[in-house]
Amino acid sequence: MANRVLLKFKSPATAAELEALRATTSASYLEPLGGAGWYRLDSPTVSTASLLSELTADSAIAKVEPDFVGRPEAIRFPGGVPARPGRMVDSMPNDPTYPLQWAFENTGQDVNGVSGSPGADINAPAAWDYSTGSTQVVLVDFDTGIDYNNADLASNVWSAPQAYTITEGGNIYNCPQGSHGFSAINNYAGCDGQESDNDTVDPGHGTYMAGAMGAAGNNGIGITGVEWSTSILSIAICYDQACESSEAITGIDAAMQIASRFNLNIVAGNMSHGNLGGSALEDEMTLAGEHGILFAASTGDEGSTSPDDPASFYLSNEIAVAASDQSDHLAQWGCCAATNSGGNIAAPGSNIYDTVRGDASGNNPVPIDGTSPATAIVTGALGLLAAACPSLPHQELIPTLEGTAD
Repeated sequence: MANRVLLKFKSPATAAELEALRATTSASYLEPLGGAGWYRLDSPTVSTASLLSELTADSAIAKVEPDFVGRPEAIRFPGGVPARPGRMVDSMPNDPTYPLQWAFENTGQDVNGVSGSPGADINAPAAWDYSTGSTQVVLVDFDTGIDYNNADLASNVWSAPQAYTITEGGNIYNCPQGSHGFSAINNYAGCDGQESDNDTVDPGHGTYMAGAMGAAGNNGIGITGVEWSTSILSIAICYDQACESSEAITGIDAAMQIASRFNLNIVAGNMSHGNLGGSALEDEMTLAGEHGILFAASTGDEGSTSPDDPASFYLSNEIAVAASDQSDHLAQWGCCAATNSGGNIAAPGSNIYDTVRGDASGNNPVPIDGTSPATAIVTGALGLLAAACPSLPHQELIPTLEGTAD
């Protein structure tokens, strides 16, 4: 971001030190960022490069870096939406598009002209014999918001039982009862907006991810998520196709505040984003891990030789997710294969039917490609594992998932 840096002092800064820094940098904004000791500094008259040079030489400052701009991983549509199939007599669950959800149960069925390999799936029905989810398990959708009007999502989106406040960057935001999370987007921060999806480039990146994690199952509508029943906390950190590291940090901190206020069991956050990096974000994700929050992060869609940030952080509370196709191969679209170099696990990411923004009925899911839906499937799997094994500590969920994958 132009005219902005993120910085961290070697020791807690005094009011006098902060005022001196404002004066020397002509800062219009200098406020705490998240809970890991970082600050965001904006200076409309000084370039990012000059700020980096000047503050790197400041002996009181431990770290200084740009505010990186990332994006939701691209969503690709493999074809038009076929006619909605009728319910199969022996289908499980009864959601009408479930027969096309090869990711959960691959019988070699034709999905948009592609027939896969039987068994190349996540074997969801066997898992559902143990658990179909729990509303006590909270998953966080760090994205563009969720279309709360989608009938296949509304019952599984978290709603605040009482009013609450969020304190970020010196501002206090009062959120009414019934709010669904927080919007951390600069200039749009607050309690309004996270219950709608602001992604107008693709029809709802955040709504897609919510559906893969936890579209309501066995309700006779649309699709099912990995968890039929869950609580999805919406934290908006991206506006259309742009996400800033500082917004992600604010969003993570807001999620922790909400968890503390309502004693929520946040198991995992979905981070289907690329090029969203920096030490400040890494510190905040590490801090969240100390509070028991895990992250699933997408390795990227460009076929590069290493995963995108934040998947490349390799934190102990993070799992990097690549995408597979209907035949258990590395997923491909366009010219390139989805990145799997350095990934911890792969999950279905091609021809994935998902919920979409603007579909109030929930009965018009669309097929998409990308490491984004693969990552959301893994986020949902972490939640399902936590629901099935509530005594399993959060820090053991990722090793268990990795250790039992084929």
